[in-house]
Amino acid sequence: MNKLKCAGLWACLLWLCIGQQLGAQTESVRLMTYNVENLFDLSDNPLTADDEFLPTGAYAWDSLRYRGKLARLSRAMLAAGGTTPVDLVGLCEVENATVLRDLTEHSRMAHLGYRFVITHSRDRRGINVALLYQPERFMPVSVDTLRIAYDAQREHPTRDVLHVAGRLLTGDTLDVIVGHWPSRRGGAGRTEAYRCRTAARIRALADSLCRTRANAAVVIMGDFNDEPNNKSVRQVLGAAPPTLPTDKEHTSGEDTEPVPYVNLSANLTDDALGVRGTYKYQSHWNRLDHIIVNQALLHHPRLSVSTDACRILTYPFLIKREAESWEGVQPHRTYRGSRYLGGTSDHLPLLLQISVR
Repeated sequence: MNKLKCAGLWACLLWLCIGQQLGAQTESVRLMTYNVENLFDLSDNPLTADDEFLPTGAYAWDSLRYRGKLARLSRAMLAAGGTTPVDLVGLCEVENATVLRDLTEHSRMAHLGYRFVITHSRDRRGINVALLYQPERFMPVSVDTLRIAYDAQREHPTRDVLHVAGRLLTGDTLDVIVGHWPSRRGGAGRTEAYRCRTAARIRALADSLCRTRANAAVVIMGDFNDEPNNKSVRQVLGAAPPTLPTDKEHTSGEDTEPVPYVNLSANLTDDALGVRGTYKYQSHWNRLDHIIVNQALLHHPRLSVSTDACRILTYPFLIKREAESWEGVQPHRTYRGSRYLGGTSDHLPLLLQISVR
């Protein structure tokens, strides 16, 4: 009888081990990037131009509107995660740690246990970028920022770029770079050099990581304020859509190697809804938000990324019908100008799934 019990116990243990191994094989790491459209708190920061987003400001930003926005953002992130939370969430247009604590500790997301890191940029309005992470699945081992040089005669300080290196459950290091590049205010051509300078700094960092890390896994994401084929993204950063061939046009010099970075978000659409990007200005869709990976990550020994692993999130509560003068749908934004619309954001989020082999 004891032998039978032992045999049964070993069988159960073997079954559990096999189940765990199968579960590990199908596990994934999910990353999300989201420009959340002016997530300000209600307090005045005397060092920044945040006056418009105060209860007495032009946007009449009060407690009711603030709490409502937090509720809508938490709904979006809960929907993106489904039964398990998204592992890493890069956020653009967040003011400070206060709004992140309110989002992660005092909303419907409170039970998810997110932690965060945030930049402390010199942006005039006090806007920053941040990374939320699940500490049980991603353990930061280093955090640093890139401060972008600017011409004080023609430009204003932009948001710092956030770089977080963290350890995954596989033991691999994942480098996540989150950026909110200089805006197009004043004209896309006039401000292009500033975005190219930002792209060059990120490219130098990413190239260094790819050279120094064995089996480097690099994800670059955020709101770049440029399209996939604009100079800053395509030429300076060196990120090409996954469908482009690796001929001479898409290689470095006479090399036959493929481009170093792959823009997984370059061609994303939701044909059923007529969505052709993540941001819409009047009737024209823009692809300003990006998720880009290093080429080596597509051939990683333990991590697997397919070229169709990225998608735009188009939940019904994130979009709305256009005005009668325009066709189709648009992101359901919080404000249009100073008019309060009560939506979540003027951008749609992107989601990437990295499978574990």
